[in-house]
Amino acid sequence: MCASTDETAGAGTSAAIAAAARAVDIARASLAADPHAAAAHRQLATALAAADVLTTQGRLTEALACWRESVAIMRGLRQPDAHARINLSAALERIGDVHVRQGDLDGALAAWHESIGLRREIAGVAEGDVSVIVAKIGNALVMKSALSAHPAGGDAARRDPGWSLGAAGDTLAGLGDRAGALAVWREGLAQRRAMAAQHPGKLSLMHDIAWRLGTIGDGLAASGDTAGAAAAHREALQIRHALVARDPGNAGARQDLAWSLGRLGDLAFAQRDFAAALAAFGERLEILRTSPDAEARQEMASILGRIGETSAALGDGAAALAFRREALELRRTLVAHDPGHPGRRRDLAWSLGALGALLAAEHDLTGALTAHREALAIRRALAADDPGNVGAGRDLAWSLGAVGRTLEALGDRDGALDAWQACLGVRRTLSAADPGSSGWRNDIVMTEQMIAGLRSA
Repeated sequence: MCASTDETAGAGTSAAIAAAARAVDIARASLAADPHAAAAHRQLATALAAADVLTTQGRLTEALACWRESVAIMRGLRQPDAHARINLSAALERIGDVHVRQGDLDGALAAWHESIGLRREIAGVAEGDVSVIVAKIGNALVMKSALSAHPAGGDAARRDPGWSLGAAGDTLAGLGDRAGALAVWREGLAQRRAMAAQHPGKLSLMHDIAWRLGTIGDGLAASGDTAGAAAAHREALQIRHALVARDPGNAGARQDLAWSLGRLGDLAFAQRDFAAALAAFGERLEILRTSPDAEARQEMASILGRIGETSAALGDGAAALAFRREALELRRTLVAHDPGHPGRRRDLAWSLGALGALLAAEHDLTGALTAHREALAIRRALAADDPGNVGAGRDLAWSLGAVGRTLEALGDRDGALDAWQACLGVRRTLSAADPGSSGWRNDIVMTEQMIAGLRSA
């Protein structure tokens, strides 16, 4: 049974919930005065249907009780009109929504199927109202499929609703429903927190909470909420620091800590808090230096590049060059161990291009040209190995442009013109393969302007 005004109007309760509870109390009083009045039954059902305000507070059990009581009243109406049946369908839809957030996909599907059946029986209901529920049913079926495909399968979901919620959120995110995914992830996080409160210090729960906070942080960042993302990642970082402190030799815990530091560094950099970014990247680097495997060294090269970029943003050109060069040498070593690996060759070319840009900014044009030409040679080979690879073609055009700019700055106009003409040829080929892309057309216009400027100089 839904909570009364006395239960919901305490300290900290929103005005919306208190108002909804008062409406329920008034409707109950009207019904008590005339138990057979159809209008009083409808009034109570309508008041109970205001349970959306409970859902926004995360009070799902109470919301579900309200909607179920509302549904029971509407089912009991002797001659329900179209409006009453639409309200019944809406309440069933909300029941399904709450079941999803609780990890009960079967309950959600049952409620939604009944809701959609009612709407299809009512003349004049917009097709869009039906299609919304159809989409929810489709998403729920995809979630069920994902759960059954997991190695732990449905047994894990039944033992642990939080696991089911996490998987459901992941599926919604994969379907592009970022808001829905965040809502489900938060519900799963709330369940994990409740379990952790009952079992304080349990390492597996601490790990799960940190992992879900990281997922929520990434979801918020993708939604443009950088402050919320940073808060989630900072909380995850605190938990992971505690986990490493309890078990310093645990490689997995240290890897998770490094991941959180990288995320916080990226967010701080995006917010132009370069000092905070440098601190996070630096701590991550020190963790990675202790791991000898190739994957860790690959990550180490990436973070060295990020530290170089951050140092440059702070105006420390000497430190930026030192970190860029360390990243470059590490990537040379990785390529030497696996010369045919296209990803590592691509990363090496990227490091060379970044070093070339930094050297040019430091007015070492000869050093910049050497770096850009080496990157160009690698990218020519990668494009030749995979002619249809758009990324390889785009990178090749970029390196040709970088060589052209550097040669022009060195006073070699003919060499610059040759590089830009080759760049134009690559970009025209890319545009021909994707004629609808305005990006390629803009690149071609810019390249043609560079060539025209060199010819007129």
